[in-house]
Amino acid sequence: MFAISAFILRPSDSLIIAGAVLLVAAVGWQRFYTAPAWVNRVVVGGTGAAVALLAALILKIAIGRSQVYPPFLQDHIYGFRPFNGAEKFMAFPSATMAAVGAFIVGLGIHRRSHRAAAAVVLITLALALVVTAAHWLSDIIGGTYVGVLTGTAVARRFRRRAELTAELTD
Repeated sequence: MFAISAFILRPSDSLIIAGAVLLVAAVGWQRFYTAPAWVNRVVVGGTGAAVALLAALILKIAIGRSQVYPPFLQDHIYGFRPFNGAEKFMAFPSATMAAVGAFIVGLGIHRRSHRAAAAVVLITLALALVVTAAHWLSDIIGGTYVGVLTGTAVARRFRRRAELTAELTD
């Protein structure tokens, strides 16, 4: 019973569960009702962020790279422990950058000014992660790559599904 309550009370796990429930509800709602374009973009961005977060967490466990703080800065420990699952060895790739990158790509920003603002957000977040010693620079680059890749794949999948639905209704 303690393990269940500890799991529910951990904020990150609760947020992931709540986000998954909201995502399933939004995708289901989008499937049966015609939604405004901005809702569709947010659903695609959220789906991309969820997929990118899952991919980043799997890669973190598979790669097992040590964190910057405290292992490296305090104890001078740097290394890889693949498939270990220890919290101090889950730095690569940055799940934060993966989720934010996928969300921004999923939004499908078309205006130049909005793309510039999205780039500023990503660069600011990347600098904040480096300055606060939350990640190595390569973790941030890897996380951004995972995010953009999964965000693009999810956006293409939703676009194909929308095109097929439009063909069937015509």
